[in-house]
Order: sequence, then structure tokens, then C-alpha cells
Amino acid sequence: MAGKNSEWEQDELIRTGSRRKKASGKRVRDRKAPDDSAARKKKHPAHVPIALDAEAPAVNSYYIAIADRYRWAKLLSVILLVAFLLIMLLFYRKNITYGNLMYLIRDLDTGVVSTVGKYADISYERQYAPSFALFRDRIAVAGASGFRLYNASGSKELDYESAYGDPRLVAGNKYALLYDAAGKSYSMYTTIARVLNSEADRVIEDAAVADDGTYALLTGSDESKYLITVYSPDFKPVVKYYKDKYVIDIALDSKGEHMAVLSAGAAGAGAYCEIMFCTVGSEKTASVELQNTMPLFTGYANNGKLAVVCDNKVLFYDGDTLCGQYDIAGAVPVGFDLSGDYLALAVSKNAVGSENDIILFDTNGNIIYNNTINEKIRMIAADGDRSIYVLCEDKVQQYAVSGGEPVTESLRGEALDILPASGGAVICEAGGTYSLFFGE
Repeated sequence: MAGKNSEWEQDELIRTGSRRKKASGKRVRDRKAPDDSAARKKKHPAHVPIALDAEAPAVNSYYIAIADRYRWAKLLSVILLVAFLLIMLLFYRKNITYGNLMYLIRDLDTGVVSTVGKYADISYERQYAPSFALFRDRIAVAGASGFRLYNASGSKELDYESAYGDPRLVAGNKYALLYDAAGKSYSMYTTIARVLNSEADRVIEDAAVADDGTYALLTGSDESKYLITVYSPDFKPVVKYYKDKYVIDIALDSKGEHMAVLSAGAAGAGAYCEIMFCTVGSEKTASVELQNTMPLFTGYANNGKLAVVCDNKVLFYDGDTLCGQYDIAGAVPVGFDLSGDYLALAVSKNAVGSENDIILFDTNGNIIYNNTINEKIRMIAADGDRSIYVLCEDKVQQYAVSGGEPVTESLRGEALDILPASGGAVICEAGGTYSLFFGE
């Protein structure tokens, strides 16, 4: 009995030790688990609980440092500006003149041309014999009282007073040139300011301006009948040409590199036309003469070719080489307009002017459009692309180059000029302007 108890007690001790080992091992594993969980949480911070209702810090040191840098940069800029102004005033005061300031701003706003739609109606004080031009998508109006520039919405952008007896306005892409055909004064304008106000030595007969700002003045001369002076875009004289013949017109190409001088002379009982071709900056010239013809107009197209309108023919030149010609054959020119790379011409076929041909040429003399209308024509204009505008006594008509019936609009009053714009035309009167054909 005692032996049996002894064996049973031994077995019980063995089972009890085994359970203790298992329990001890289980407890050991239970102690390691929290450490592994903490390690995993460190590797995966996304599992860290975030208090969404906690308030953000009131200040951020990073943005405070950035703000400090900008504050010091602003202070330094102000100090440098004040120092610069003091130096200019102390050492260069004599050079701070109105002319130099105009020279400084002369190139501002000359690199951007906006495309506008319909132009708003404009009203202004009635002018005697005003001159009009589209200048960088603005409407420029020059009268005896001064120069006005209006944007497409009808707002006045520039207003300069002047006392010109016979104001004439010509516009390039960079400058608008206003001169007094009854005097010596002339002015140059950008869309921001008048950048030059000057006088020629003699009365100005004609003027031309290129898109790059080069311009030319035709005046009288003591050495010969006429003097043509060409100026650079910074208003300095470049070259002079003297002419003894009667100068009808002068023209500059868009780059200011070439100039044409159209003159008339008498030969026996008739007249002849002389075309002088000039390279700006050189005194060397080339000339051609056309017998028994009277010159009327010359101008350069955008592609650099020259168009010449005479009383009995139209000619086109590439350099000084004739590349196209059209004989009017007894008809009388009543209107012409050079726009883009096209020349629009209106010629009367009878003495009273009731039957007219309207013709559109390219710069090789090819006819792009031709139509006969039974209307008395006062003026013709082309937009250089798709339309020809004919100004009659009490109406204006739009002819599409592609064909079809013309579109007719009645005039509100006495029209003095018509300015083809992108998509329509601006009708100019003595006291205002208005738009037609836009949106057609």
C-alpha cells in the first residue's frame, strides 16, 4: 500500500511539474507579445491613434522663418530704391527730362496685339476734316484740337491737345504718326503716351511709318524741290533723299528696310511717272519711268512687294523688278486701298460714275475678285482677307471675296472714312464712330 501510494505520488508530481512548465512557457510567451506589438506599432505609425478634436499649434516655426526672410527682403529693396533715387537726383539730375522719359517708355506695349470683336460706338467733339486710323486694335482720331485714342469698348485711352491746321494720321504697328500738312509740327504716339513732339525744318507734305518704328517725312528743301528724311525708331535721322520732280507719295515697307518715292514729271504734252526704289541707310537708288501715265498712290504689302496705282494702270514690283501689271483701259480710278497682301481698286466706267468695277488684286497682279456695281462709289476698303467694303452716298456694302450677294447697311450720317477691322468695319464720322457687319 505504501508502495502504491509512492508511485501515485510520483506520477502526480511529474504531471504537476509538466503543467507548471507549460504554464511557465505560456507566461513567457505572454510577456513577449506586448513587446512585439509595440515594435510593430513603431514600424507602422498609421496605427497610432490620432485625436481628431485636438487643436493645431498656434504658430508654425517654418512659416515664421519664411515670413522673416520676406520682411528682410522687402526692407532691403526699399533701402536700395531710396539709395538709387538719391544717386540719380544728385549725379544725373540734368538727364532727367521729359524727352528722356518718353524715350524710356516708347517701346512699352508694342509687343502685344489683341484681337477684338465688335467696336462700341464712340462719340467725341465734332472735328473739322479729321483723320482716322486703326492703331493696334484701337481707333485713333486726329483733329484740329488734338489726338484721341479709344479702345474697343469705347473708353478713351489717350487725349493730347494740339493745334494742327490740317492733321494727317498714319499708323504702323509700333507708332502712330500725326503731322500737320499745313505746318511743320508732328508727333509720335504709342498706346501709352506721346513719345515725341517735334518740328521739321519745312512744311510737311507727306509722311510714312513702318511697323518697326522707322518713319519718313517729305518736306520742301532749299537744295531741291523736295527732301525725304528717314528716321530710325529712336527718332534719329538715318538718310536723306533729294527730289526735283513733283513727289506724289512715299512708302516704307513693314521692316523699315526699303522705301519707294512716287513722282510725276512733264514730258511734252503729257505726264510721266517715276518710281524711285531706296534701301534705307544707303544713298544709292534705282528708278524706273513710265511714260504717258500719272501716278496716284504707292504702298508696300505685308509680303514686301510694292503696289503702284496710276491713272491708267496698276503695277506690282518685287524689289525693283516688275512682277505684275493691269491696264485700266480708259476707266477712271475712284478709290483704292492696300491691306495685307491685297490691293482693292474701284474704277468708274462712265462719266457720271454710276457704273463701277471693284477689283481685288494679289501682289502679283492676279485678279482675286471682280464685280460690276451700279452705284456711285465714294470710297473702297479691304480687310486684307475676305471682304471688300464699298462706301456709297447713303449706304455701305460688304462684298465677300468668296462670292454671293453683298450685305448692305444704311449710313447714320455723313461717313468720312471706313476702317476694316477683324470681322467687320468701323464707320467714321465727324462726331463719332460706329460698327457694322460684325457677327454677320
